[in-house]
Amino acid sequence: MKRLGTSLATVLLAVGLGTGLAGCGGDDGGSGDGDTANEPIQITFEGGDVTPKGERVDVSTGTVTFEITADEPGGVHVHSSPEQEFDFEAGTNTYEVTIDTPGLVEVESHDPEVVIVQLQVQ
Repeated sequence: MKRLGTSLATVLLAVGLGTGLAGCGGDDGGSGDGDTANEPIQITFEGGDVTPKGERVDVSTGTVTFEITADEPGGVHVHSSPEQEFDFEAGTNTYEVTIDTPGLVEVESHDPEVVIVQLQVQ
């Protein structure tokens, strides 16, 4: 009887470990199922003002998309490593940057001089 109990415990342990390992299978990036896409960040320049104003936004490493609506041309500076910047025209524009290093990344405008968003890169 003791032998049956030990064998049953061994089987249950093996099944439990197998189930736990199966749950980790999606983390290897092979299938792409575990990948998360960043939502586009909406920025508006209107009448000398910009929104948002310094909000913190959680993003994953990789591509970050900015959708900018502006009433006049301007520029945006991304304090990533390496730093990135882009100029935009009046109207609606879409820009993508790649951020590979986790941490806090400020995105700012120089006219007006303001931090637009703070990207909390995971």
